[in-house]
Amino acid sequence: MSFRVLLAGLSASLALPWAAGCGPAPAARPNIVLILADDLVTGAVGFEGSPDARTPSLDRLASEGVRFTRAYVPLPQCTPSRASLLLGLYPHETGALTNHSSWHHEHATLAETLRAAGYRCGIVGKWHLGEPDQPIGGFEDSWCVIDVKKLSYFDPVLWVQGKPEQRTGYVPTLLTDEAIRFVDRGGEQPFFLLLAYTSPHEPLTPPPDPALAHRPQDVHLPASLDDDLAAKPRAQRESEGHAEFLARKPQEVRYLFALYQSMVDALDREVGRFLGHLDERGLARDTLVVFLSDNGTLRGEHQMLTKGPAFYEELVRTPLVMRWPGTLPAGAAVNGLVSSMDLYPTLAKLAGATAPAGLEGADVWPLALGREARVRDELYFEYLQRQPDEDPTPMLGLVTERHKFVEYFEGDEELYDLTADPHEVRNLAALPSASATLTELRGHLEAFRRSSRLRGK
Repeated sequence: MSFRVLLAGLSASLALPWAAGCGPAPAARPNIVLILADDLVTGAVGFEGSPDARTPSLDRLASEGVRFTRAYVPLPQCTPSRASLLLGLYPHETGALTNHSSWHHEHATLAETLRAAGYRCGIVGKWHLGEPDQPIGGFEDSWCVIDVKKLSYFDPVLWVQGKPEQRTGYVPTLLTDEAIRFVDRGGEQPFFLLLAYTSPHEPLTPPPDPALAHRPQDVHLPASLDDDLAAKPRAQRESEGHAEFLARKPQEVRYLFALYQSMVDALDREVGRFLGHLDERGLARDTLVVFLSDNGTLRGEHQMLTKGPAFYEELVRTPLVMRWPGTLPAGAAVNGLVSSMDLYPTLAKLAGATAPAGLEGADVWPLALGREARVRDELYFEYLQRQPDEDPTPMLGLVTERHKFVEYFEGDEELYDLTADPHEVRNLAALPSASATLTELRGHLEAFRRSSRLRGK
């Protein structure tokens, strides 16, 4: 796949946010590290309120930075989410509608834009947007990726600069080692690193460390585990994920929760090791660290396993933290709606570059600085095509400050009051008292459909 770099970088002397009194400038332009987890549910980390998590490194990152409590991805699958992150566009515009899709675009990726602005750009970890032996997405300076078609958490083959290398060890640990090497190879040139861990994506394989083990009988199960789906869309009741959940015994579901949490805790250990290296090198103050996930997963919430035809919070909401010591406030929380697509224009501006015209993302730096409360009133979700071996269940959805509305093209609808029902177990779509809200949100979704030229029911 070839890519065109369309944009030239602006001068590093542009006025940046810290010039307005948010502390002395740690660097003319920050190094940027984008740490991307894989299938991380927001409720599995300590700073999001998990009673089971042992995530001191991620909790520290949140306490030293800004936490976004309402961050979302536009489609809860790996390939579409990652394409939208790097292009700042909804999936229907990137062409990546499923994990089996090819992406396309007319403008530069985030990495290409930062390269044009003078950044050394590298990727370490999961790619999932093409073959591992090809230069990818503007990360030509350095890449070390794992072939996800053969994902195993021990003794993997890593593709380094397009060539396979057999490695020995635990995958997240090996990826951290590579990320540290990328940092250490640099000089005065600012760098952009996409550190894309495979954790906690299945197969659930934590390292054999007793300190990371969770006993199934001790884990806290979510309230939505009791959601019987009687008033939910047919596609959920008839989904493979629901059938798989029903086929498992309660103790098996508990065991999955315990394994998953061990994977998250192991990821936290690696994030801590990488952050510690930035400290040791004296780079923390000159580096903006962003942490998020490509999407979530269902571990039994709403009586479903893995990902499927739904836009529940466990699938589309992501933990999102930004830390830049001396520039961003420590321990702050942003409650306005933000999207993973917002990272492109935000990071490009901080790098002294100009983002392409037509991005769906918004610059959320004013929110991070506490100068604004919101940049939008709603966000949209797409699930226009399922995997090739599945029956299609096209659907669209939107989330506002209070409500989530989902429209299945086959006719079913969902409406949730996220304030009164944060676990999304009570579908209000059939209630007469919700008719006014439904009419309003249907109109918003139809406007999005028309503006995006998407097919309707």
